[in-house]
Amino acid sequence: TSDRALLDGTPAAVPDLVGRAIGPADRAAAASAWTPERRARATEPGRTTPVPESGPINIFLTPTVGRLYFRNPATGWDHQCSATTLASPRGRMILTAGRCLHSGPGGVFMEQLVYVPSHAYGEGPGPVYPLVTFRLHEKWAYEGHRQYNYGFGVLDTGLAHLIGGNHLMWNGGVGWIANVVGYQQVQSTCGTVNVRWVQVFVDRRPEAWCNLGGASYGGPMLRDFNTTTRIGYVNGIVGEISSTGYSRSSYFTDEIWAIWRYVEGL
Repeated sequence: TSDRALLDGTPAAVPDLVGRAIGPADRAAAASAWTPERRARATEPGRTTPVPESGPINIFLTPTVGRLYFRNPATGWDHQCSATTLASPRGRMILTAGRCLHSGPGGVFMEQLVYVPSHAYGEGPGPVYPLVTFRLHEKWAYEGHRQYNYGFGVLDTGLAHLIGGNHLMWNGGVGWIANVVGYQQVQSTCGTVNVRWVQVFVDRRPEAWCNLGGASYGGPMLRDFNTTTRIGYVNGIVGEISSTGYSRSSYFTDEIWAIWRYVEGL
């Protein structure tokens, strides 16, 4: 089905969300502030050391996965995550990890948010697209609930119409093959890996054997990835990386469809 069809039907009620609108002056300031030199110094969330190299580069790379740069106002540190453009009627939406938009319980909203799409699959600085607004589940922002460690951003232009956008999937279960894509210094992927359940306290969440490092937070787990179009179905995002090297995602339910519809209308 087309992504426009996602706007039809009756999804779950929109959950309580938090987020911010970003005015024109702040967007312009963020776009000019993130010079290539500053981007090169941005670290993984929670770290102050430079982002290490990662690899390998292969046929599963895609122009739909880029970097989200932001400043943590509580620490003054510059960070980077991964994010993906989503197919939608307006083509302005990106999906990333909640931790890349808000630092969690007792924390703060991130500032100076800009998205930089891949350029030759990570080689080169690329253009800068500031976020107009963003929304994430309040259970991540107020409780740190890892089942809701995802968030949507709205760009100032219909970027997915220019470079493509991955399709959103929910209630997809596990046992499928994923292409997990994320950034360190360059866009990297673990290739095709199997997705399974992991029980973490009271939650069951999807995980895949893939560790691209902390800058891959927010990178998509793509199902049915087409190596010709470089488009797939986002059935998870890297929200955390376990001590044993597994990338773990929130499980996407009808709620994420409801949030997608809501954010598309912003």
